[in-house]
Parts: sequence; C-alpha cells; structure tokens
Amino acid sequence: MTLNNQSKEEMQEVLRYREEILKDLTKEDTLLFDETMVAYMRQAIYRMTDYMRLDAKRISMEELIAEVRGTIKLSDFPQMPDLVIQNKSKQPTIEVDRERIKQMLANSITYLYQSSDATRSITIVLEDTKLGYSVAHMQNYARESNALRIVLTIEKALPKLQSIYNLNHNSIVDQVARDGNRR
Repeated sequence: MTLNNQSKEEMQEVLRYREEILKDLTKEDTLLFDETMVAYMRQAIYRMTDYMRLDAKRISMEELIAEVRGTIKLSDFPQMPDLVIQNKSKQPTIEVDRERIKQMLANSITYLYQSSDATRSITIVLEDTKLGYSVAHMQNYARESNALRIVLTIEKALPKLQSIYNLNHNSIVDQVARDGNRR
C-alpha cells in the first residue's frame, strides 16, 4: 500500500466513523440535550464530513512545483520573486487537490512577496512528517498518517521539523463554534 493510499483510507475511516455518530444520534439521545446542543452537534458533524470534498489526484512533486512557478509567472509582480525550492521529501508523488494546493501556494507566495523586501528569496521546503489525530469517543487512542510539511518563508532559519504534528480535535470544534457565533 502506498503512502497516499494509506492516508486516504485512514481519512475515509474517520469520515465513516463520524457519519455513524450522526446516524446514532437517535431521538432518545436528543432527550439528553437541548435543541441548541443537538443542532450544534449536527452542524459540526456536517461541516467535518461534507466540507471535506476535494478533487484529489496524484501529481509528481516536480509537476506541482512547475505549475506553481507557472501560476506565479502569470501574477502581476513588478519583479518576479526568486523562489528557492528544497524538496526533501522521499515521495515522488503526492495525492492532492491540484487546483486548491496551487492556489494556496500562490496566495502564500504573493503574501510573502508583498509583505517583505522584494529582493529577498522565498524559500519553499517540502518535507515528510506525520499527522496525529485522536478518534472521537475512543479515549487514549490516536492515529497517525503520513503527511507532507510545506514551509514558505523569507527567513534564513527554518522552523524545526517535528516527527509528528498533532491535530487537536477540540481546538477545531472550538474554532467552528467561534466562527458560527460570528454570523
């Protein structure tokens, strides 16, 4: 099994589990909560499952980098930014939503260019790492998935690479709650 297939299968497993939780939220369960809490839980689960639809396809790292460079060349910069690419990943390909990752990288490059001295190089570093996450309702249980760390910086020193980046589920739920309160 390849790195990306394993990650994809693990994400599908998490999504299936969340759908089961939503289906298991029966009328009897809702009696334990008030209507606001039930609506919040349903909305949070909906956001976690239905907004995660990406058009993921396999692409080589070199092809992705070339496409990002092409996107940047189409931008209206007074002087083209100097991009220094450090591909430290051992993976020849990754599975991503090509258009979204290109747009994210292009936006980040544009932001760095506009907020700094235009003569400074922008360094893009690709490195293998792991993403850790807990599985809801399974106390003291965590999963790990292979991941790619992408760093864009104008600084000389890079942030230290961690062996695993833990995804704190509670902070995501808190953020969703805060965002929902702004509307």
